[in-house]
Amino acid sequence: MCTQHLLSQNQQVGFSGSNGHTAYALSLNYRDDEGLIKTSYLKRYSVRFTIDDQIKKWLKVGGTLNYLTQEENLVDFDYLPMREIAESFPFLPVKYPDGTWADNRDYPNAEPQFSPMHYLYGRKYILNTQNTIGSFYSNLNLVKGLEMRTVLGANILSQGLNQWTSRTLAIAQQGTASTTNRRESFWSLENYLTYNKKFANIHSITALLGLSWQETNIFSMAVSSQGFSSDFFEFNNIGAGSTNTGYGSNRSRFAFNSYFGRINYSLKNKYLLTVTGREDGSSKFGANNKYAFSLLRHWLGRFQMKIS
Repeated sequence: MCTQHLLSQNQQVGFSGSNGHTAYALSLNYRDDEGLIKTSYLKRYSVRFTIDDQIKKWLKVGGTLNYLTQEENLVDFDYLPMREIAESFPFLPVKYPDGTWADNRDYPNAEPQFSPMHYLYGRKYILNTQNTIGSFYSNLNLVKGLEMRTVLGANILSQGLNQWTSRTLAIAQQGTASTTNRRESFWSLENYLTYNKKFANIHSITALLGLSWQETNIFSMAVSSQGFSSDFFEFNNIGAGSTNTGYGSNRSRFAFNSYFGRINYSLKNKYLLTVTGREDGSSKFGANNKYAFSLLRHWLGRFQMKIS
């Protein structure tokens, strides 16, 4: 049988509190799942922390931090195990008395395929993920009606993909192994200056000025090998392979910068005018045209008629 009874654990514990001006919360989570198909699984640990602090009447700060580490075996990364579940000869044993796998290819004139159990236990496709996401904000009341908000955020993602195919499956290559590592880091900084004013009981203005910076950096590297004398190391010693079939690395970076503003004007709460403008710049734009400007105006009038 290629399927299994599902076992799952999902444990979570949390703490929270407040002392009037400071509120916080902390949660921890553990998850351990077996997949529907044998050898498939997912294990995850995660933690989340949030805090908000009213330091002064005119200053409030806070932030959120999330961390996750996860490992999973993706047995269905291609179609072979699923196909062989349907096509495998039901009269063949899982293994022969000498311990070798019983495959369709052993039967005279049959299609030269391996059994699904052979695929499930003779290959690994392990994806490891670590992800850290955090943000910090501050709200500063400069004067009455004028507030400045700053938000700083970051996201760091690391992934490692380890693959291995046994010598009994990759017969011509005498086993294969590879590993790929990728790291992506992102940060952003945004500032908003907001002004609210109402005067003469009929006029209302909300104005906003802001700027934003974002940057993403990505680096990856990979190596693969084949020709192993045994399956003992799997992907844990790629240098043990007699033939290096590939290696390389890659790096990329792109950034984004914006300046924007908006004015909302209201007259007697009946007539509304909105003017929005922004200038966006990107490292992906041409060297002589890094920025583009856009302007939007919107007028809305609301009329009421009274019949007596």
